[in-house]
Amino acid sequence: MALINPKKRYEALLLYHLFAIIHKNFLIKANGGTDSLGNKWKPLKDRTRIYKPLTPAEKRRYPLRGRTKKEALANRQPLILILTRRLERSLKPGKVVGDKYLPNSEQIARINGTKVSVGTKVPYAGEVSKVRPAIPYNIDPWITEASKKAIQQMSTEK
Repeated sequence: MALINPKKRYEALLLYHLFAIIHKNFLIKANGGTDSLGNKWKPLKDRTRIYKPLTPAEKRRYPLRGRTKKEALANRQPLILILTRRLERSLKPGKVVGDKYLPNSEQIARINGTKVSVGTKVPYAGEVSKVRPAIPYNIDPWITEASKKAIQQMSTEK
């Protein structure tokens, strides 16, 4: 059985909990809400809201039935920055195995000394983040929260 390095275990748990917080708040903003840091994304334009491709569930929910697409979709509130879910999935927490954090394939997760670097490798993330940042610019409160959760989890482990 390999020995677990407590510092590396803490760092792995910190990254896991940080991505859990990032992902949760991403979904809040995708639904038009305000994240725990007070950030809210610009709402979709009416044209985008109406003409954004429908999911299979939306096709059943908003049948045309003799109405124009604009009339049928007047109350539609599609998720913001979620069509293929690629960007959203890249922000889901990876896995912690022993004292290692295993990020998902499109995730950036590093700790170098006291610097925490997180992000996504999704090619279009930089462009969409100019208007609707997937990860806010100052996540220090989230890092503090994730650190507390990591310490709490380590304190309950044997």
